[in-house]
Amino acid sequence: MLVVPTLKAQINAQKAHATTVAVIMPMCLVSSIFYILDKRVTINDALPYAPYGVIGSLIGSVLLTKLKSKHLKVIFSLFMIWAGIRMITR
Repeated sequence: MLVVPTLKAQINAQKAHATTVAVIMPMCLVSSIFYILDKRVTINDALPYAPYGVIGSLIGSVLLTKLKSKHLKVIFSLFMIWAGIRMITR
């Protein structure tokens, strides 16, 4: 949530979002390995969600190239508000 606004000060919104995704992917992979090794989650627990992740990434990659910067800002802002509300209410 902090990387995209910081990057947007230096590069356009599309590149900021793409860079953030490129950073998040390896972090998610490493953290999932640790969760599996610690036996907090199994691969079978995660498999039902894999298709949604693939579909979401495909849709996101297409939209990232098609949307204007102002639309990306609105979508990202709404996502940040939604994520903040979820953090507070859980």
